Amino acid sequence: MKKLHIDMDTGNCITNAKLYPLFAFLNYKFGGFNINFDGRTKLLVYLENRPIRILTSFINF
Repeated sequence: MKKLHIDMDTGNCITNAKLYPLFAFLNYKFGGFNINFDGRTKLLVYLENRPIRILTSFINF
């Protein structure tokens, strides 16, 4: 996994406030995590795999 970005609104301001410290910590450690109060929910997952990695996984299996 190359990138993971989460921009989330649960629809409940209390739940958003409770998740805010967790997302701030995750954003500090890994980056790409955000809680908003605007009603937006976005999940971006960027995966990359190369044919040589697939072949080596089958060979080592």
